Amino acid sequence: AAPVYDLLRGAGMLQWSPLSYSAAAGARFYGIGNEYAGALLGAALIAVASLSSRRELSSWGERLLGSAVLLGTAALVGHPRFGANLGMALAGAIAGAVFALYLWRERPTWGDALGALALAGLIVSAAVAVDIGARGAEASHVGRFISSVRSEGWPALGQVMVRKWTMNWMLLRASLWTDVAIAALGCLAVWLLARPGRALAAMGRPWLMQALTASVLGAVASWVLNDSGIIAAAMVLLYGVGSLAYLGLGEPQPAA
Repeated sequence: AAPVYDLLRGAGMLQWSPLSYSAAAGARFYGIGNEYAGALLGAALIAVASLSSRRELSSWGERLLGSAVLLGTAALVGHPRFGANLGMALAGAIAGAVFALYLWRERPTWGDALGALALAGLIVSAAVAVDIGARGAEASHVGRFISSVRSEGWPALGQVMVRKWTMNWMLLRASLWTDVAIAALGCLAVWLLARPGRALAAMGRPWLMQALTASVLGAVASWVLNDSGIIAAAMVLLYGVGSLAYLGLGEPQPAA
């Protein structure tokens, strides 16, 4: 709730936050950076899942509300006037669409997943088109990037891809957030392979596994679609895996 409130009020607290991919270098961001966008995505997934676990989302209105919260969060992150972060908006749309599928379908199919992702892509593309058409030269950085590709051709796209990959690879090797992501994935591997009793009991909670699945896919998308993606991915995993660990520790030790 705090990042959403701050974004709607002009992102004053976010701009002064010490959390960034390199606080020592004074790295800052406009709107919402990958760090807080990752935290917002992870928190939104766990929040909707935890509220869903209290009561089955059986009514049409409850399912619609849960879907709207997740996809609305993605829209806010990508909105040029607020979050201005297209990469994390796409990651949020992917994770939100995956969880929303579980809300509406007991066993989602690959066709359902592709349809949801295609719809999310169309919504984001329409938002970028409106941004370019309405604001022109003053469009967001995504709008300016699309305009440069239209004027300079595909070499402009290649330059951006190389720059983003170089940044991502550097942070993947040097950032402490890589350790967080590896630790989270290691915990998941232990739970899935060793299957300890407490973890199995925690995984049995309604909607937790769906939220965890959406978190992992959202973390992968966050890493691929952003130049400092390892930080966003680690933040998303921190909420999903951290919640599972917390609930697992609270479960009673199964009898030998």
